[in-house]
Amino acid sequence: YLCKHSSLTQLLTRLSQQVNTEPFLTPLMALLAEKALQDSKSSSAVTSDSNPDDEEEDSAPPSLISLFMDMLNMVPLEQQTVAVVARSVLNWFKVRDTGDAMEIDGDVTDTSGAFKVFRLLENKYSSVLDTVVAELTSADKSRKMKGIIKNLFELSVATAQQDLTSDPTSSLTVCLHHRHGVVRRSAVERLLQDTTLMEDSVSVQSALAMRLQDEDPSVISAVLGSPQRLWEMFE
Repeated sequence: YLCKHSSLTQLLTRLSQQVNTEPFLTPLMALLAEKALQDSKSSSAVTSDSNPDDEEEDSAPPSLISLFMDMLNMVPLEQQTVAVVARSVLNWFKVRDTGDAMEIDGDVTDTSGAFKVFRLLENKYSSVLDTVVAELTSADKSRKMKGIIKNLFELSVATAQQDLTSDPTSSLTVCLHHRHGVVRRSAVERLLQDTTLMEDSVSVQSALAMRLQDEDPSVISAVLGSPQRLWEMFE
């Protein structure tokens, strides 16, 4: 019933800023994760699309997977709530054992929605995801979960690098802060190729200065790889 309300995400976002909603949100997100991931299996897109014959399409509620991702993006969530969601997503892949069959381009497989949720968790809640990954892999004596998670992270890297090629303007900032050094390095190289991808020179300078302090030497090397270009930007 709640999920049919198109303003649910906005209402919960405002409410979470005023009171402690964790006792309500944790079980809600757990149930929504199960239903939304199942919904993504039969839906080819993660965005809400109404029936073109529906005269009230503007007021139609979003699909469950769209609602789920919107809530993960917008509603302030406690670590406990995010951990419950992360366990649900990873166990969803384990139960279906579809980790080796996922494609990374477009909404063409029954795992695409779940994979996008995984990427959202990786980008926004990486520390919580790391904790859950360590917990699940240590408890999995068959090592099946470890293989699936390894594949998910590899797919995430490949997808991020693909995004830098297909849509660099919207993906550059995310990739500059990606958890994997190889993606951050690719983002630096892409930025140095075309500094207009960021709004102004100050933003470019700030991004490159931050990556000069990167923990991955290859990222620092990418920044320093074009000294003349770098000098022009900072003079």
